[in-house]
Amino acid sequence: MRAWAETRRTIRGQTLYERYAQDSEAAVSYALGLNITALPTDKTYAYQLKAVDILDQISAKRPDHPGVLHYLMHSLDYPPLAGAVGERQGRPRK
Repeated sequence: MRAWAETRRTIRGQTLYERYAQDSEAAVSYALGLNITALPTDKTYAYQLKAVDILDQISAKRPDHPGVLHYLMHSLDYPPLAGAVGERQGRPRK
């Protein structure tokens, strides 16, 4: 039941994100919803990578946004994606 509620919340977030495309808070909220509802069995990390794309766009527009980098770290907090964190911080992957 909880998974269904989370999925519905993410779909609503996508609708808001699409309706208010210029609203950075709607975009950040949608990216967070993608991370929350990402399936642990999805090894393509589709939701996480979509969240990263959204958050990168917001970061470029609003580099001072207090949540973007935090949510970006959570989006990339998976071993196959971890190298991207260092690249964003200006350090090459080891």
